Amino acid sequence: MAEPHTQTTKPMAPVLRLVSRRPQPPSREIIEVLEGILTLARGGELDGIVFGLALNGRRYFCDAAGSLHNEPVGALGVCAMLMEELHQRMPRQEPDTQ
Repeated sequence: MAEPHTQTTKPMAPVLRLVSRRPQPPSREIIEVLEGILTLARGGELDGIVFGLALNGRRYFCDAAGSLHNEPVGALGVCAMLMEELHQRMPRQEPDTQ
């Protein structure tokens, strides 16, 4: 009976390499957006909010507050609107025609 064929292989190099990012100074754009949201909230115009945060060190946080905290269907609707907006911002790739 023939012996099974064995092949020695080198370990594969990692496909992705994680690089830690240095903490950045506060973004003026983020501060302006948050100040605008606070203005709406203080003026009584903001009823609910759904948000996601990207924190230093590749940490993420998401939550909902106000009316959207207790209305998951409404919160999901806002998330769907955000998802559509982000899809439109993505660069379009031509289909691969091989």
